[in-house]
Amino acid sequence: RLHVHAGALMEQDPEQGLAHYLEHMAFNGTEHFAAAEMVKYFQRLGMAFGADTNAYTGFDRTVYQLELPEGREELIDDGLLLLRDYAGRMNLATEQIESERGVILSEMRERDTASFRLFQERLRFVLPDALFHRRMPIGVEETVRAVGREEFAAFYTHWYRPSRITVVAVGNVDPTTMAAQIERHFADMPEPERPAPDPALGTVDPDSVQAQYVVEAEAPAVTVALETVHPYTLGPDSLDLRIHQFRRHVAHEIISRRLDILAEAEHTVFSAGQACAYDWQGFVTRAALDLTCRPADWQ
Repeated sequence: RLHVHAGALMEQDPEQGLAHYLEHMAFNGTEHFAAAEMVKYFQRLGMAFGADTNAYTGFDRTVYQLELPEGREELIDDGLLLLRDYAGRMNLATEQIESERGVILSEMRERDTASFRLFQERLRFVLPDALFHRRMPIGVEETVRAVGREEFAAFYTHWYRPSRITVVAVGNVDPTTMAAQIERHFADMPEPERPAPDPALGTVDPDSVQAQYVVEAEAPAVTVALETVHPYTLGPDSLDLRIHQFRRHVAHEIISRRLDILAEAEHTVFSAGQACAYDWQGFVTRAALDLTCRPADWQ
């Protein structure tokens, strides 16, 4: 895995969707892998595009995935060469940017579902003063239609840098040999003289009490939800933290199981229920109770 600590949150207003678009461009040609040959090369190694080599973009990260069929040193070397190309040697050819534009727009249309719109609306409601609801990783159509090579190159240079990159290797390999291979491929990657600062993510108001009513014509059912948010302070991993998270998870699983039993009872006004609590994006702790019901039973 090549983990780049840069995603939609690092975009400026005119760049919304650029991080995700850039992820697509990694598969459209790099210094050592031409666009037309990249997939064919790995297919010859017995790998399937999508299953064995893929990527995804989130709010704060872009991750490139590579599943090698075996742990031979020369095969690992080829894989690391590809990851190094993703990290700083994409071609970003103008003709490839243009050809990928339609693919991105098609993906945006596919993702424009009732569940996505409700997710975005809920995020906007529970975290109105935070950046997240204004930086959905899929982006906005205006950016996708207009962004050019200059904008790609600027974002790539600012955010794809050694201090924001982690290479993760897991498998039946010798750690010392693997470390040496990673060092050989990535040691020459330059750090920009003026790295871009991390974005201001906004604030969380745990004391505000608000109600919201959302109409979504394509929603399959009516959901009534109660949610709380609290600022999350990111600290070091520890046994105490894991125990706390485990207890919280088990408690909410118990509540969810009770709701399942109630939903099956006669004359129950809701058909499904779920309780959850979790630390989200290293920014906020969210806890929620959701009940699904008939429209007439929402109260």
